[in-house]
Amino acid sequence: MLAEAIGGKGKVLLGTFPAPSTLERVEGYKQIFAEKYPEIEVVDVINDKADPSYAPTAYLQAIQANPDIVGIGGTDGDSGKGAAIAVTEAGRVGDIKIVAMDRNDDMLPYIEDGTIYGAVAQKSYLEIFLAFHMMHWQNTDALKVLPDWKAAGINPLPEKVETGVMQITKANVAQFKH
Repeated sequence: MLAEAIGGKGKVLLGTFPAPSTLERVEGYKQIFAEKYPEIEVVDVINDKADPSYAPTAYLQAIQANPDIVGIGGTDGDSGKGAAIAVTEAGRVGDIKIVAMDRNDDMLPYIEDGTIYGAVAQKSYLEIFLAFHMMHWQNTDALKVLPDWKAAGINPLPEKVETGVMQITKANVAQFKH
C-alpha cells in the first residue's frame, strides 16, 4: 500500500517500537521493497515507542533529518497519528504519504482528511468470532471429524487460521468510525 502511494520509488521512513510483531512488520516492508520495489529506500526506522505523546516528535525529527522522504510506513497503532501530526507540523501534508497500521479511532480522521493515505488493519473482529466458534464447536463436540476425536488423540481444529488484513482508505473510512 505504501509502495502504491509513493509510485513505487523514493525514500521512506518506517515507524515501530521494539516488540516482535512490529519488528516483523518492519522486516516485511523491507523484504517486499527489496523483492518488488528496488527503487524504494528505507532511510531510517523510527522507534515511536508506541507512545502517542512521543511519536510526533520522533517523526518530526526524522523528517527534518531526511527532508527528501516521500513516505512513512507505520507498524503499530500509534504510528499513524504520530506521523500525521509530524507531517502536518512540517508542512508536508500530501507531499509525504503515510500508510498506518490498525484502525485506532483517533487516527481515522487523518485518513478521512487525506493526511494519512490509508491503513492496514487486522481483522480483529473475525479473529474473535472464529476463536469463539471454534471453542464452541470443540466443547460441544459439534465437529464430527471422527466418532471420538479425543480418544483418537487428535485436535480437529485447524492448526493455523489466517484472517488476513483489510485496507482502510479515504473511500471507506466512514465504515470504520463508531
